Amino acid sequence: MFRRKTAFILGAGASWHYGYPTGEQLVHLVIAQARELANFCEASRAIGNPFLPQPVKLEGALPLQQIAQQWQLLKDKSLALAQRLEQVNPTLIDYFLAQNSDLQEIGKLVIAMVILRREHGFNITNENQNKRSLGGTGPSAPIIKSSDDWLRFVLYKITAYCDRSKDLLQNDVSFVTFNYDTSVERRLRRGLQSISRFEPADIEMFLAPPRITHVYGQICEPHGEPIKIKFPLPTTLSRHANVDEKTGGQETINNCFAASHGIFTIDGEEKEQSTEALEHARCVISEAEIIFVLGYGFDDSNNRRLKLKEAFARYDHPRSIMFTNMGGIARVSKAASRVMFNHPAVFMNSQIQQQAPMVGGVQIPLNWEMSKGNCYSALADDFESLEE
Repeated sequence: MFRRKTAFILGAGASWHYGYPTGEQLVHLVIAQARELANFCEASRAIGNPFLPQPVKLEGALPLQQIAQQWQLLKDKSLALAQRLEQVNPTLIDYFLAQNSDLQEIGKLVIAMVILRREHGFNITNENQNKRSLGGTGPSAPIIKSSDDWLRFVLYKITAYCDRSKDLLQNDVSFVTFNYDTSVERRLRRGLQSISRFEPADIEMFLAPPRITHVYGQICEPHGEPIKIKFPLPTTLSRHANVDEKTGGQETINNCFAASHGIFTIDGEEKEQSTEALEHARCVISEAEIIFVLGYGFDDSNNRRLKLKEAFARYDHPRSIMFTNMGGIARVSKAASRVMFNHPAVFMNSQIQQQAPMVGGVQIPLNWEMSKGNCYSALADDFESLEE
């Protein structure tokens, strides 16, 4: 059980273990998915497919010419997204969409398509699709099996010493995530539901907001019915295709479009909607005694939004801050050091020692740790055990 106030700050690297792409990967996957969508639109335009998806749907029956025009419109938007992303090749798609308001709706749609497609793949294989062998990268390439399920350690800690179902609610743990996916909710729910001691009502109460805060929104409700999707989208359609073939792509696009409405874009106007989530996240981090920062690159914009520097500067209670920096990337080490110590070299030079501060004549116990492993290995091998 988490008896001390504990907060997890999660970046894309945390979701990567469950098959979701990192920021860099997402850009390339969105380009590929946008082109697939454009090809489906062209195939539908060519046969006058009357089953228009919601992003372009107009009221009432449409003549064939207008149907073709609407498919062409969605195709043009998809191609524009792919082509302009290729020209800019941004490190993060969020910033790109913030700078191109005309592409935000189609961009969020395709992001949702990519994430839900990855989620669907993980649900089928229960394996991290990001780990494919060097021998191939296509859909049939074998997936390397390895330890990725870092949430198993969290699940153990949550359930340890819970003698009754209601004890689950005594856990003092919160999650702040920058990710659109709901892998945390899904993994914890699946694990808790597999333990007969815990009653469904207590599980739902434990997972209810604001236990898990999605700073920038999420693509769907974590406890809803599985979203019906079918990938890849067909790129050829016959004029004699049956209704199921013609509506299959429409259903997938519509469901992804609905899921995309929960996504906010960085620096976009929608970010104002996340003020309440941000305030809660800041409070959680500021008050936590133990903070795990997993798969997070200490992006300056996100640091400022969370007010991490101010939160980490609080020395009024004992605190441990543990973060991952896979491979020991210097840029991440420097960024983390600036946030925690207003100095870039603390995690670069082992000779620099940080003394615990004195408050009211009493030295406050503080601990900072950096792991050069991924989220799984950091919790398994580097950080103080969650099982203590």
